[in-house]
Amino acid sequence: MDKTKKNRQGFTLVELLVVVACTGLIAAIVMAGVVSQNKKARDANRRASLNHIKQALEMYHNDHGSYPVTQAYSIDHQTIPPGYAEAAWWSHQYCECYAPLHPTSGPNGYIPGLAPQYLSVLPIDPVAEDLSSCGFCYIYGSNGKDYKVSVYIEANETWSERMRDPFHDPARILWAIAVYTPGAFDW
Repeated sequence: MDKTKKNRQGFTLVELLVVVACTGLIAAIVMAGVVSQNKKARDANRRASLNHIKQALEMYHNDHGSYPVTQAYSIDHQTIPPGYAEAAWWSHQYCECYAPLHPTSGPNGYIPGLAPQYLSVLPIDPVAEDLSSCGFCYIYGSNGKDYKVSVYIEANETWSERMRDPFHDPARILWAIAVYTPGAFDW
């Protein structure tokens, strides 16, 4: 009997490690693509929602002669008019992800009085499932004459991509999209 021939049954440890490493690498590449596409899809949903809000706000303005007015923002017991401070603008006070404080319909909605007459309900951000995801929410501010609705985006885009986006927020170019009247562009 030849001693150089071995009866091999199974795989060596090195072969198993190579297979596991290749499988992990392929899974990582596929998952990165899936996550990126999910972010882009949620951002597309946000853009569509902003467009619906804009149309509803214009209908409201046609009927009432003004946009739904929000009160001044309250931060750390200070009253700050809408649009005067970044901290005020991103206050949770008018953020839909704090749904118990601001429902998605009626006079207490984050856009007061817009839903259900002009929209069935105000949109909720696709990732705002709980308070821990706050930051991904629709923010509305208005003095009656002008308004701005902003929301964070997830997809990483270049400066030139953001500048070509019709929804880019001039005050937050790289991380938010918005619809607004000319007087509120820099809020």
